Amino acid sequence: SESLRQAQQANDIALALAGAATYLSRDMVRSARLESEKIRRRYPENPQIRDFLAQTGRQLQAFTQARGSEAEKALAARDYASALTALEAARRENPEDADLARRADAARSELRGTVSAADRKQAEQMYYRAVEQYLKGSYDTAGGYVDEVLRLDPSSEAGRALKEKVEAARRYLK
Repeated sequence: SESLRQAQQANDIALALAGAATYLSRDMVRSARLESEKIRRRYPENPQIRDFLAQTGRQLQAFTQARGSEAEKALAARDYASALTALEAARRENPEDADLARRADAARSELRGTVSAADRKQAEQMYYRAVEQYLKGSYDTAGGYVDEVLRLDPSSEAGRALKEKVEAARRYLK
């Protein structure tokens, strides 16, 4: 019947938006947007979904601007590691933003210039140890090695990528 179909639709929407709101509460704006886009494809005319997507858009913009401001302050203080951290946080949520990518690359380049050849070599060795431990499933040990990689060479893209994988594996196991 029509009322049963409408009740099912309302339930589907409520569950999907609750899941998306959970992401939003954790500042995972991109994930919230992706979840709400999925339900919007099923119910494109629903005003609740449209309003939620507008809210996520505003939050994404605010998050990106806040991280960009943090980065600008850090760059002004020549704290390239903090600038890069802020810009990469913004890029994780808004990977399509070319300006963020450009700014992160510039900060990474500046940071790379501050790392000695010896530290870069030691970081590379630590990185391979971290990968080995990650592949063995020793995520806590791998995380320790990755932290050391990023301490020695904060510009290490491979180190940052591995850190995200290690953290994801840890979250999955909890």
